[in-house]
Amino acid sequence: MMKMRGRVLLYHQISEAPSQTAAKTTLFVHPQHFATQVFLLKRFFKVVSLEELLWELKKGVITPRSVAVTFDDATVDFGERAVPILERYRVPVTLFVVAGKMGEKTDWVDRDGIPQACLLDAEALRELPSFVDIGSHSLTHPRFNTLVGEQLAREIFDSKALLERKLRRPVRWFAYPFGEAPEEAKTMVRKAGYLMALSSRRGWIMPASDLWALPRLAVPYWVGRVGFLLWLRLAPEWGRRKT
Repeated sequence: MMKMRGRVLLYHQISEAPSQTAAKTTLFVHPQHFATQVFLLKRFFKVVSLEELLWELKKGVITPRSVAVTFDDATVDFGERAVPILERYRVPVTLFVVAGKMGEKTDWVDRDGIPQACLLDAEALRELPSFVDIGSHSLTHPRFNTLVGEQLAREIFDSKALLERKLRRPVRWFAYPFGEAPEEAKTMVRKAGYLMALSSRRGWIMPASDLWALPRLAVPYWVGRVGFLLWLRLAPEWGRRKT
């Protein structure tokens, strides 16, 4: 009998890595690799939306080989490069937007060899196709482990309100910046009315998984066709990693 285990994938930019340093992170996936990965997901896995995954989690039954696809930050390459590929293979996706930075740049990226990237503005986000669901990735992308009280509340509550007002659609999902999910933040995410929240801790999705800090698998730059299938099988066992 197959184990009831699923996966949530985490992508950032679909772009050639601008440096060797960038290629060692999980911030980039080459467009050709991404196209191959989406094809393999449709060929060998059951691709689900976060809404379908939540329904399975609440039933306590995870479909074997289920995979959900998510993107953090909402950089412009998502619309230019990821959306056409996802649309070709009819793959649902959730895009986590930094609400207070729409139309600006990823100013939280400060590593050598990794330039800031332009972010989609509100108009471009409104024009995304219906298979793209929108979630909050906070208001300004701070480190949650350094915030408390009103600071956390602003990032969690205000980001939801701003996105729903600007994009005119419900925002039901939350992804913690840098994957940091302190208990106070998890409590606020529930109170704010989100249905589920995601970290970037590696792990399987199982019936007992925490709905307010689900693990995700951040896809590395180097993984190719055969490597991707092997990585999908082994990555959940590799421990914790923040991206």
